[in-house]
Amino acid sequence: MQADIDESAKQIQAANERLEKLKEQIATEKVVYEETSKKLQQTEEKLQLYRELVKDRVMAIYETNTFSILMFYYNQEATLKK
Repeated sequence: MQADIDESAKQIQAANERLEKLKEQIATEKVVYEETSKKLQQTEEKLQLYRELVKDRVMAIYETNTFSILMFYYNQEATLKK
């Protein structure tokens, strides 16, 4: 009877140790997830700024009537690359 109690106590202790390790692992993964999410958000914000910048530059080129000249050169390069 005492042997069964001792064995159960060992099993409970081992399960508690595994549980603690899992809690630590979850805490670490949560920190990594939060840091990655933060970096992703910053990257998305930068990407949006770059998109707006490119759009503004393209519109400026278009408005200064140099768009057709640039398209000519772009088409020439595309033709030469083929």
